[in-house]
Amino acid sequence: MPLDKPIPNTVLLATLPSEEILKQLFLNLHSQQKLSLSSLIDLYQQTVKEPFIPLFIFTKTPNPAQALVKYLKEKENYSHNDISLLLHKDPKTIWGISQRAKKLKFHQNKLHQQTPYQFPLSIFQESSRTISENIILYLNKTYHLQTKQIAKLLEKSPNTIAVLLKRAKA
Repeated sequence: MPLDKPIPNTVLLATLPSEEILKQLFLNLHSQQKLSLSSLIDLYQQTVKEPFIPLFIFTKTPNPAQALVKYLKEKENYSHNDISLLLHKDPKTIWGISQRAKKLKFHQNKLHQQTPYQFPLSIFQESSRTISENIILYLNKTYHLQTKQIAKLLEKSPNTIAVLLKRAKA
């Protein structure tokens, strides 16, 4: 029984499925506490303690895998073995990606800047989609961004984003 509005306090939370309890909590935080989507996402990030990857590392890069591995290695100080475990990839594959990523440069001024768009590391564990498809699908579903908005953020053409989004949803 999906609920789209807050339920009365008389209903016992134990009688609801976990998803409905969470939905009620979000409805309350949004309507009564006036928390924005970005605040809810920040709260989730603090609770889960999962590494989050900033959007800027994927802009102006032809290879998102190289950008991700370089970021995890150099900025988050993970070893190749740790990265391979986090991403569910072979350590030799991660080492190879890391070697090819050495030429990649991150904009120093963006490293310390806060971005409203971040990705939980767990989305990159999905092996049936590419890293780009996971990024675009996450931006579309979580932040409700349209193709043109995503294209602008990633500095790619809207047609490229539309094709990747269609593939990701398939």
